[in-house]
Amino acid sequence: MVETNIRIVGYGERLYLDVRRVQMRTSDTAPDLPEKACSSLRLRHSLAAALHLSNGAPQLFVASPAPLPELALGGDDWRVELHDTGQTRLYVDNPRDAQLMASTLSSMI
Repeated sequence: MVETNIRIVGYGERLYLDVRRVQMRTSDTAPDLPEKACSSLRLRHSLAAALHLSNGAPQLFVASPAPLPELALGGDDWRVELHDTGQTRLYVDNPRDAQLMASTLSSMI
């Protein structure tokens, strides 16, 4: 048997990915905080996430079909609260969406 990280998807040219928009709340200003939150979501909750800057404010796109509960993530030197603000759909034929899809899906590997 051969194991790969390839995922088979359908929908042809209208390939899409449903994601949850998640706002981060924290008093920490560390520039690597979004990446720490994404890693924590992947490792602790098995959720793929990618950073998106919306009007200069960091926001996470989380690959999840269901709303995320209020979450508090943290480590020895950081803490962040995550708040689900709704669902959006990313389409592969939209250049902005395609990059976000690639970032989100690559975090699953």
